[in-house]
Amino acid sequence: MKKLFALLFFISTLNVFGQEEKKFKLGFALNPCISDNITSNNGKTPVVVNSVLNKIENPIFAYEIAIFSEYNLDLNSKLRFGIGYSNSGYKTNKQKSTVAMPDPVIPEYTQFIYKHRDIVIPVLYTRYLKNKLQNFYFMGGAEPQIKINRTSRLNKWYEDGTYSSDQWNDRSTSFRRINVNFVLGIGYDIKLSEKIRLFVQPTFDCNILGTSTNANINRRIYTYGLSLGTVFK
Repeated sequence: MKKLFALLFFISTLNVFGQEEKKFKLGFALNPCISDNITSNNGKTPVVVNSVLNKIENPIFAYEIAIFSEYNLDLNSKLRFGIGYSNSGYKTNKQKSTVAMPDPVIPEYTQFIYKHRDIVIPVLYTRYLKNKLQNFYFMGGAEPQIKINRTSRLNKWYEDGTYSSDQWNDRSTSFRRINVNFVLGIGYDIKLSEKIRLFVQPTFDCNILGTSTNANINRRIYTYGLSLGTVFK
């Protein structure tokens, strides 16, 4: 996986130093965001299970970082392509254990946290508005996603006030090795100098396919947040 990351990084930045130096620019983006999931049912599980999951599962804080090359298609449109890392997921409510009698061995409350870690390869098209709004742009595209791992964490709170946590690789279902996100956003460019500009970009992305290849109740992970980035001319 490290070799793949290095190769894709090299490809994404190679053109920056090529012959068409004026058209290619190097950029970096950080997207702190909120992550959650959308469930779907193949009909083999009662629909009421979806309703229960929607009530007990909640969003978590997530993030994505990426380095990219930006290519000028014309005066008002650009193409971004690069490589990055995504850390997303969701969690359950802090739930009280249902036991007849208090037991010091059994936690009083429990909570599950599910994390999805992926390499992402954003390919994004940006279109700038004209005239007085020329610093604003619309952005859309696809983001192939390569699985690094899936983990589950169980947080436990006991009656005596103690706390413990266990984490393991999640093999509860056959997770896809490769997925694709669709990405949408709107941004604003801030010119700092002739060589550097910043952008602020509210962004939404979502899995096109479910995270599992065979689960009766499948999930599509989505995030929404504010991408912040720098482009070097």
